[in-house]
This record gives sequence, C-alpha cells and structure tokens, in this order.
Amino acid sequence: MQYELKKSLEIANAEFDYNHDMRVQVFSFGWYKKRLICIGKNKNKTHPLNITKNPIYFDNKLLETKTTCAELDLFLKLKNKTNIPYNKLTVVNVRLDKNLKVRNSKCCNSCKSLIEYMKPKNMYYTTEEGNFKIYE
Repeated sequence: MQYELKKSLEIANAEFDYNHDMRVQVFSFGWYKKRLICIGKNKNKTHPLNITKNPIYFDNKLLETKTTCAELDLFLKLKNKTNIPYNKLTVVNVRLDKNLKVRNSKCCNSCKSLIEYMKPKNMYYTTEEGNFKIYE
C-alpha cells in the first residue's frame, strides 16, 4: 500500500498546474492491483448558471467560481473508461496548496455520500502534517 501512497504524492506534485487560479488543487487517484487506473482533479465549473445559483461566500466575499470535486471527476472518468468494480479500487486523495504544501484532503459531505455509495476497497487522504489517513 505504501507504493500507491508514495506514487500518488509524486504524481500530484508533477501534475500541479502553477498557472491555475485556484487556492488549492486536489487530486484523486484510482489504483487497482498497484496500477494507476485513473486520475481525477478538481476543476472549475463552466456553466454560467453555476455562478448565479446558490452563491458561495468565503470570508464574506462572493466566490466567482465553483468547482467540481476530484472524487466526482475520478468516478465519472472510471465509469466511462473501465469495467473494474469499485469495491476492488483503492482511492487516494492528495491536496496541495500553491506552495506545494500538502493539506488536508478529507472528503466534503457530498463526496462522503458518493464514497459510501461507490464503496471502494480503501480510501486514503492527506492530513495537514503530510501523512496519509484511511477514510472510515
């Protein structure tokens, strides 16, 4: 299991987009039998209605962009690309800030529901200390 965790962190550092306007970037890696099957990444939603409906405020400022979670992106890609059962998949989440410092990548409430529905074999996320913790 250490191989998947170490490799996920290396790939997240390599895939980091310095020109991106987001505060942090979250990557979800789907592993099956020590093979990387798919990568999901948080992305800006592009439809104009996403900005006008259900506004989101951060520090009393309206956020102009909303994002799609990396976990959702991963599962959507997996659904279209492979027939590997989700219960045999290991998912690893890595969150990096603009300085490439590892941050807490625990799932949000909507992704928790998605994870509980998909039931992957294992789910790991990064902590503020840079360690990995298993999702329970």
